[in-house]
Amino acid sequence: MDTQRPIRIRLIAPTLQIPGGHAVQAARLLAAWRGDGTVQVRLVPINPPPPAPFAALSAVKIVRTALTQLCYWPSLLREMPTLDVVHVFTPSNGSFFRSSLPAILVAWLHGKRVIVNYRGDGREHLSRSRLTRRVMRSVDVIAVPSGYFAEIFRELNLQSHVVPNICRSCGVPLPGTRSHRAALHLHAPLRTALQRAVHAPCFCARASTLP
Repeated sequence: MDTQRPIRIRLIAPTLQIPGGHAVQAARLLAAWRGDGTVQVRLVPINPPPPAPFAALSAVKIVRTALTQLCYWPSLLREMPTLDVVHVFTPSNGSFFRSSLPAILVAWLHGKRVIVNYRGDGREHLSRSRLTRRVMRSVDVIAVPSGYFAEIFRELNLQSHVVPNICRSCGVPLPGTRSHRAALHLHAPLRTALQRAVHAPCFCARASTLP
């Protein structure tokens, strides 16, 4: 990768139309990195709106799920060739297979680096799903929000890196202020994870070693 240009990152996460921690943290990360010359960050929503002619059908849950997938997969295919790192906000259980796994698979097909930011029911989901554990072992970096999650991954022989949540006051701090210094401190673990992903061996080299 050309080290003279910004690292191109795509955040795979819900928009704020789906209230919750994933959407909030993705929005704060986008705001905090806005104007940073070392990275180019853009959101690829897991809940893209359907085309206008089909908007009324989204009131039906099963139809909404199908429409979301029909819009989500093409957006992944469009974005992947133009980026360096995929940062996937990862839930557990069925949501993992609907939103995170497609992004990881498409990233692998394009030879892109993958950071998984895991925020779900870790112990139950990971213990039950062998496929999820295999996927986790093959990504470049696993980020977790706390030592509690790191311990869960450690019990399953999975290495993770603690990346704390971005607090509200660190959203868009002014350079030189106390909030700006706090933001740099909070972002340091994420930047470390990002550098690990950029310099990790390609997935093809790791795949043959997976159990």
